[in-house]
Amino acid sequence: MTFTNRLILKPFTTRGVDVYELLVDGTPVRDLVTDTADGDWDVPGLGVAEDNIPVLWHGRPFGVPDEVGMLLGERSPTVEGGRVPLYVCPECGDIGCGALTAVIERSGAHVTWRDFGWDATGHDGEDPTRFAGGPFVFDAVQHDAELRRFAASSRAAAANRPR
Repeated sequence: MTFTNRLILKPFTTRGVDVYELLVDGTPVRDLVTDTADGDWDVPGLGVAEDNIPVLWHGRPFGVPDEVGMLLGERSPTVEGGRVPLYVCPECGDIGCGALTAVIERSGAHVTWRDFGWDATGHDGEDPTRFAGGPFVFDAVQHDAELRRFAASSRAAAANRPR
């Protein structure tokens, strides 16, 4: 029997944006991933994600974030090496500013998040930084249901937004 983690998306508001924190077994991913090399990336109270926000947030003009599809395995990852952004710039949401990323793999009834790191597009010659943490193995049904719940709430929020 394989031990599985539980994905929970916890809503909160920051900078006037409705954001959903990524929790593994009740703990934010930002608290479960650490910089074991030299500690330069660990910001007190924020961890290696620094002041970045989770990729799951309402208010984007185009509705459901592409990252939902990436986490569900329905869209190709956008970061080199098949990596999926988990935390992005709070100002623009662009991974060019840097993002906490992970490799997301699906195998039968499980989804695994592993190989966490910091990636930034457009920073030629800069080596990506990798962190300790995980892997986290989720039951695919529970994982996907939680993400689809977010997607439905995101569509509802977009439909209710003044045009």
